[in-house]
Order: sequence, then structure tokens, then C-alpha cells
Amino acid sequence: MTQGNWKKIFLKKENLIIDAINKLNKTGLLLIIIIDNENKLLATVTDGDIRKGLAKGLKLEDQIKLIMNNNPKYVDQKTSKYKIKNLFNNNHHENNYKALPVVNDAHQVVNCYFQNTFFKPPDNPPLLIMAGGFGKRLGKLTENYPKPMLKITGKPILEHIINKAKEENFKNIYISTHFKSDIIENYFYDGSKFGVNIKYIKEKIPLGTGGSFKFLSDYEGPIIVTNGDIVSKIGYQKLLDFHYLNKGIATMAVIKHQINNPFGVIKYNGIQLIDFEEKPSWITYINAGIYVVNSSASHMINKNENISMPMVLKKLKKKNEDVFIFHMHEDWIDIGTPEALKKIKRSFKKNMKEN
Repeated sequence: MTQGNWKKIFLKKENLIIDAINKLNKTGLLLIIIIDNENKLLATVTDGDIRKGLAKGLKLEDQIKLIMNNNPKYVDQKTSKYKIKNLFNNNHHENNYKALPVVNDAHQVVNCYFQNTFFKPPDNPPLLIMAGGFGKRLGKLTENYPKPMLKITGKPILEHIINKAKEENFKNIYISTHFKSDIIENYFYDGSKFGVNIKYIKEKIPLGTGGSFKFLSDYEGPIIVTNGDIVSKIGYQKLLDFHYLNKGIATMAVIKHQINNPFGVIKYNGIQLIDFEEKPSWITYINAGIYVVNSSASHMINKNENISMPMVLKKLKKKNEDVFIFHMHEDWIDIGTPEALKKIKRSFKKNMKEN
């Protein structure tokens, strides 16, 4: 990041959480600096701080002061670049420093150093796309065609997922296939045409959304896993950083889902009316079908076992392993029904017109 551009990540504590999200997305950085009217450092906000705030039930319209880190790591302007480089180098995901604000003697922010200024980002782990299902809920659309190959704005769902991964430098991709696998392989081949490296896990029998994970047991480290019928704007890198920060064995992306009751609901005791609530709504959180799972979790899966990824996570929890949830605020849709497919097509067309 060039000298001067660091001022673009300034916000005030009165700003809203959605303001922080928009600024992080616009700058492509992973830190917001909170200052007062005299440019003095008050706090910082990371993407992880935002996710944890959402987990506590905060809304995007709430003020940023509810999630900011009031004890941020920073350096003074006399600190040598050698020492700053060591701060970035020594954390190795322990503190997960992505940026360090620089302050003067009056505690005013006068600069900001970023990790990628000193170090080339490490190669990202592989992305495993589960594309072996039958897509029966889509009826005739998938009778002779794999669901992940259904097209949105002229490109298969799989291609949208792969392009999103490539944008974030996730270039080593595995695709698990079963139903009509030749259609997928003949379209993508080795991935070179799309700027990625693709290898296929060919399921002789259906293995569910978790069974093919076993085939990556030789890899050491975390693996991004996504269902092949998910279209979202999730940041895979943000999900991975969140996973590193919390040091669990697995992280599941979840998305808020509101259920609205169209009727007035009564509370009662026998024949006594206790209370009445007009058209209440309930907030739930659903599995987004996107995960980070350490390869060591593959020992929970038997060879050629048909198992879902949620069941793998349940097994891990029974073994007292740490499994965390990553609260998404990004657009997300599961292409599970013809209605969902029509909805996402309309959304893409609208975005294309606006852009």
C-alpha cells in the first residue's frame, strides 16, 4: 500500500459496522483504524472483530464502538523497519497481525505498515468443491446434467466458484465428482484455461459432502471446502484468517435466516391467555455449506464412507475438538430449487446492469 493511502482506512467510533464492512471491501485490507477528531489512535477493527460482533447478535446498523478493539497493537514512529518486520514475521498466525498503525508522541496516527509490504503471502491451501450430487430437487433440469454445471449468465455455477477462488489466489482446486462427472471434466480439464490447477476426486459411489475429504488426508493443514451449488460473495481468505485466529480444527460458515410468522401468536396456560404477539419473527443461523477443515480431521472418516460434512463436524465435537462458526454478512444463495436458480439469475442480471 502506498504512502498516504493508509488514511483510507480511518473511521470514527460513531460510524456503523456496515461502514467498516464497506471500507474493508473497498480497500481490500483487513484493518480499520479508529481515530478521534485529532487523529489520535483509539482502536482498531478487523474482519474477525466484525464476525464476533455479529455472533453476539449485533446488527450491521449498530455503531462500530461496540466491536472495536480498544487495546490495539501499534508502533511509534521511531520503531525501525527491522523491528516491525520481526513483529509481522514472529506472529506466524499467533497474533495474526495484518497491519500495524504508526503513532507519534501525541498518539496521532502518522502511518500504517502492512504485512504484505514485508512478506510475500504464503501459498493458499487447496479448495475442495463437492460436485458429486444428483441435484434431485431441481427436477428435469438435472436429470441428465450435474447441478454445478447449470449456467448463470452464461457460466456454470462451478465456474463462478472457481473464478471467485482464483481472485483470492486459491489456485489449487480439487473437484469431487460422481453424477455425470464427464461433463464437468470435459469443461474444465486441468483448469489451465481458467488460471488454476484442477484435480478430480472421482467417487465410484456417492460419498456425500464429507466423504471425499478423506482423499486429501496426505495434505497437511487447513482445506477450504464448499458445496458445488453455492453462489456467494464470501471472502475465502477472510474465512481462512478467522480459522487461523481461533486455532480450531474446523470452521463452518453460517448465515442469518429470519423466519416470519404471518399470524398472531398466543402464549397460554391451559385456558388462560398469558400474552399475545402479533406476527413474530425468529432469527436462526443456517449452515452455508462452506467450511475450513484441518486435514487431520480426515481420520474421523472411513475410506469410501458416505457422510455429510456436518456429520464430520459432529464427530469432531464428540471428541471435544474446537469447531467454530464464521458469521457471514455477504450475499449467499443455495441453488437447491428451480426458484432459487431463477432468483440468482435475476440477481446477476441486475448487478450486470448496475455495473
